[in-house]
Amino acid sequence: MTSPGRCGRCQQQPPAFDYSYCSFLYQSPVSLWIKRCKDQQQVIWLPRLSGLMLTQPPDTVQQADAITFIPSSRRKLFRRGFNITEIMARRLAKQLGIPLIRNALLKAPGHDQRGLSAQQRQKNLRDSLQPGKQNLRGMHILIIEDVITTGATASAAAKALKRQGADIVGIWALARTPPPQWHNTQTPDSSP
Repeated sequence: MTSPGRCGRCQQQPPAFDYSYCSFLYQSPVSLWIKRCKDQQQVIWLPRLSGLMLTQPPDTVQQADAITFIPSSRRKLFRRGFNITEIMARRLAKQLGIPLIRNALLKAPGHDQRGLSAQQRQKNLRDSLQPGKQNLRGMHILIIEDVITTGATASAAAKALKRQGADIVGIWALARTPPPQWHNTQTPDSSP
């Protein structure tokens, strides 16, 4: 969306998070940088990615009481060696002077979300994201995410934070995967 508000799908089925903000669409060159970071362990891209987020932060960023992130599973941490969202959240929290809360969300063993349909993502997340043991009563928490695809992870994370007492939960993602019809909205110009 080009202006604040809820899209049609979110109006029909509201997510657990109160708002989301995505700095970019998940397309080249941002998508290539994220893939290199995740799949080729090129952490050199992380300062650039979090720096890009700071070029256009959400209007609500200074209202947040704390920042947190989506945790990685042990298997993914072992394989990759780092959690992209944790590193980005640390950098953003430091740059913005907002406290970072670790262990607000806990990750149970589960399958990777990549390649799953929206329905499969919802099912996969039912038990994989659990609330930590934080007292977040009345707090405004901002979750840092690298890519929002269907919003299933963000919604599950928001539910877990609200179970710990969070009053407002926002999502700030580097990129948003555009819907499939996004690429089909342009028709070729047939004029000479």
